Amino acid sequence: MRQLIFATVASFGMVFCTPGADAIDVVESQIYSVSADKLWAEIRDFCSLKDWHPAIADCSKTTNNGFTHRTLVTSDGAKIKEVRYFHSDKTMTITYSILESPLPVIDYLSTMTVTPAGNGKTEFVWQGRFAAPQGKEKDATDIITSIYRAGLDNLVKKLAK
Repeated sequence: MRQLIFATVASFGMVFCTPGADAIDVVESQIYSVSADKLWAEIRDFCSLKDWHPAIADCSKTTNNGFTHRTLVTSDGAKIKEVRYFHSDKTMTITYSILESPLPVIDYLSTMTVTPAGNGKTEFVWQGRFAAPQGKEKDATDIITSIYRAGLDNLVKKLAK
């Protein structure tokens, strides 16, 4: 049942945006000099974001109707509530959505994927699709891009230790 719900959310969520708003896609990726298993171990837990993203100070998890929810607290005290729709250790994938946040995004759906890249290296792709309030499209794109980039870059430092 959860797979069916995920498939439905993914198929509609990745294309559905508020009427009149165009979907915005942001994709950031990074190659790491570690195995996929090691990188996945760093990010696989839905609350591990607090351990590797420099803007996240805290995270708490709950379960509701079989789905994991998290509340992130940023270093400046803002709260972001999200729900995880899909998690697979086999494909090293997490898909989640923002339920509430101060970010200028609407219908935000994101996927993080870890993939072996050969020669002991691994690629981490963080992608999202969302809409933004009219006139805020560039701001939303820049903010999400910077969030993804900060996390990916900080993981380079963390994994180098």
